[in-house]
Amino acid sequence: MLAARKVLSVRGADAAKLLQGLCSSDVHAWLGGDAPGLATAFLTNKGRVLADALFWRERDDGVLVDVAAAHAPRLLKHLKMYKLRAMVRLAE
Repeated sequence: MLAARKVLSVRGADAAKLLQGLCSSDVHAWLGGDAPGLATAFLTNKGRVLADALFWRERDDGVLVDVAAAHAPRLLKHLKMYKLRAMVRLAE
């Protein structure tokens, strides 16, 4: 693992739904296919890029989010803000 990168874990029954609403890629189509990874960008509510990331499949219902280490704290805060009552566990 590169020191300039961080990996966040998004797991749970609503992980795909949460990510689908916050990023620029079609997460449901990716998870339904057989591609191992997906390049995407997380956007603010105004459509500005918050961070670019790579998604990787994790066992069961999880997605690993590979993001620049400098953007990881801000992205984790953004995910927690939109998590609300979703059945999702977020971790670094």
